[in-house]
Amino acid sequence: MSGSEYEIASKNNSISVGASPLEVIVLSDKKEDVAHPGDDVKFTMRIQNNASIPLREVVASAKFNGAHFDLSSLEGSGSLNDATRTYTWTAARISELERLEPGRSVEIPFSISLRNGYAPQGVVQKDIELQVVGMAASATVPPELTAQQTIGTHTYTLKLGGVLNLLPLVFYAEPSEEIRNIGPVPPRVGQETQFTIHWKLSAQGTDAQNIQIRASLGRGMEWTGKLSVLNTESAPRYNSQTQEVIWEIPNITAGSAAPEAIFQIIFTPASNMAGSQYTFLEDIRFTGTDAFTGTKLSQEFRTLDSRDMADANALQNGYDKVRP
Repeated sequence: MSGSEYEIASKNNSISVGASPLEVIVLSDKKEDVAHPGDDVKFTMRIQNNASIPLREVVASAKFNGAHFDLSSLEGSGSLNDATRTYTWTAARISELERLEPGRSVEIPFSISLRNGYAPQGVVQKDIELQVVGMAASATVPPELTAQQTIGTHTYTLKLGGVLNLLPLVFYAEPSEEIRNIGPVPPRVGQETQFTIHWKLSAQGTDAQNIQIRASLGRGMEWTGKLSVLNTESAPRYNSQTQEVIWEIPNITAGSAAPEAIFQIIFTPASNMAGSQYTFLEDIRFTGTDAFTGTKLSQEFRTLDSRDMADANALQNGYDKVRP
């Protein structure tokens, strides 16, 4: 195929392999037939002559159903009709289509990118399916059939996977009323300063299930046990043996009010930390399951440190470094 090789995956798409004289199968390189916004997708349309006679002047086409297909990115040897969202090949472009012998097949490669994002702000879209409808037609009709032309079709369905977003924030001047922080800022060696961590979750393009967020406390940080949650009944817990904060949420509905956890920690800088920046959380990571596609959702973050403080003018005021 044009001198290139790539794995073709086509699970969960029904392929009818009956006695159709002109058999069409559309395949993609996406495992489990799942893609995400911004992905490049490679397709192959395979056309086979199952008739007893040659099929002449075969015309092949692929129609793209779904707004996430970026037609401007389409690559291949066909001709695009933007109005009908159809990509067409004839014998002028693919010589094998001039006369497709009995039992012979031809494979036509093409690729297209998916648009970034899911929907405009305020519009909820989830469980999105995209389709490529492959079709081949020939004016040649086998003698055993009564038709004006021989046609084969196959619809390939690609599921658009969702994404789980985590927004981690840290405050000294806690904006909510449930928790108040005290202590010197910038922090001073040997003195306690309280901070609050916010974890805010949201799902796009899908509902998410079995979500777990984990993070380790940084050097000099301690868990106070003060916490609050919004839009969920699940609260974070602390494992004192591993110094990990763990938050488990059964499910999140796309477009719903974002679950948020707020928990307090105390920072007591050691003498060898004077003049240095400091870390609140290390190894922040989360996992979950896309409820639509069944695929795993996961992400890892860098540490949440003093440069990430959300307080107004925190960096300008020198909050990010320990004072002696």
